[in-house]
Amino acid sequence: MTPKEFIEKAIEGGLKEYKGCKFNGIKILSGDLIDLVNSYEGGRSTHTISIQELLLYPKTWRAVGKAMGWKRKFAVSSFGTTGGLSLEHNGYVYDGVGEDDQSRDEIIFEWHYRWLKMIDALAEGKSITSYLKTL
Repeated sequence: MTPKEFIEKAIEGGLKEYKGCKFNGIKILSGDLIDLVNSYEGGRSTHTISIQELLLYPKTWRAVGKAMGWKRKFAVSSFGTTGGLSLEHNGYVYDGVGEDDQSRDEIIFEWHYRWLKMIDALAEGKSITSYLKTL
């Protein structure tokens, strides 16, 4: 998925604001900039941001999850994770090797899990664009 396709999915999933700026459309500008466009009766306003800003915004990921039908829940531990899916149990997908001690697991929605994995990819020196291609 390209960044543009990802943002279009977010709008399809109901994303209508970015940090208080309401919009009902986007316009891709040169480079990595986009205009958030708010058209209304009698006028139009725009707010220019970088594509990366919108891709890092958690509400963008939540909206994409809604549009993509991401319904699974993940149990993640703050210890012992390997980054791979290893076990499905009681309706949750467990990440890593911490399945035996589930007392510190946190249950998160799939959009949140994928957002965290994108942050992990950035920490490893990968680009947002390369991570989006895995979706």
